[in-house]
Amino acid sequence: MWLHTYCRAGINGEVAQYVLSALTPERFALRLAEADTRMVVAERDEWLLGFAVLKLAEPCPWAARSVAELQTLYVQEHLAGQGIGSQLLKAAKAQAGEASAGPLWLTVNAQNTRALRFYAHHGYTQIGTTHFVLGQGRHENQVLLGADTSRPDPHHLPAAGAP
Repeated sequence: MWLHTYCRAGINGEVAQYVLSALTPERFALRLAEADTRMVVAERDEWLLGFAVLKLAEPCPWAARSVAELQTLYVQEHLAGQGIGSQLLKAAKAQAGEASAGPLWLTVNAQNTRALRFYAHHGYTQIGTTHFVLGQGRHENQVLLGADTSRPDPHHLPAAGAP
């Protein structure tokens, strides 16, 4: 999916070099070995359907109350629309909640309309813009923030005198 999102014009030497150096199994294993990194997987009959990676100590530059970044949420493309992404997102939010890390934040390529619709459906709103720079390429990303479910909803406060 990363290539579909960031390489719409094709794959050039810069992209190939980045992929071959940054997206390796060794780099992935190093990320997962970090104490504040969590991974959630969706499997069926021992087959990987999708996964989410979150970093629990990655403060959002646009929202100080959020320190949990959803770094990756991936579902195999032919399985999209089956609720797998929603389940992964729910599990990632639960892990952030257990760590008292506030609402999840993430970045999404501004041209990835399917992902933007998915996160909007789950209550995420745009709070900023950043860019992913790869060689001469500059790709706009939207910074999204989830609802803070650790705080009481002012519209659903308990009645006076309620326990």
